Amino acid sequence: MGRVPLRPQFPVQKLTPNVFTGRKTERRLKEAGRKTLNLPFTKPCHSARMKTLIPLIFLVACASPAPEFMGASRTDITVNGRDYTVFQKGERVEVIRLGYARRSEFKAIRATMIELIPTVTGCKLRDATLQGDSGEMRGSLDCPA
Repeated sequence: MGRVPLRPQFPVQKLTPNVFTGRKTERRLKEAGRKTLNLPFTKPCHSARMKTLIPLIFLVACASPAPEFMGASRTDITVNGRDYTVFQKGERVEVIRLGYARRSEFKAIRATMIELIPTVTGCKLRDATLQGDSGEMRGSLDCPA
């Protein structure tokens, strides 16, 4: 079987001095015998940004509790088509909304999160201790003995 030449998925540009390529990059390419540069992957200013985004991509995919809730009991629940995660540790609770929400939905989401706390934990929320917004909320509970 013959080898099939690989085609780049992104447009490959001729190597010319410009804002995106520095002199060092040009020199390295010429020394390596290459005459083209695939800009989306070789912009020096973007490589550091991409390295910092990789861990964030994994963190966005899951709900992680605050350090004080490490080892807490976790409950995943869906209300009105929106996913929430509730962490309870002793008499403390944390509710995290998963997914995107528009600004116009924040007030209703916050009310839903407050309603979730007694439903999931079986304890009464101390209103004065509630902190947070429609993305993440923490508070203290009054649990029956």
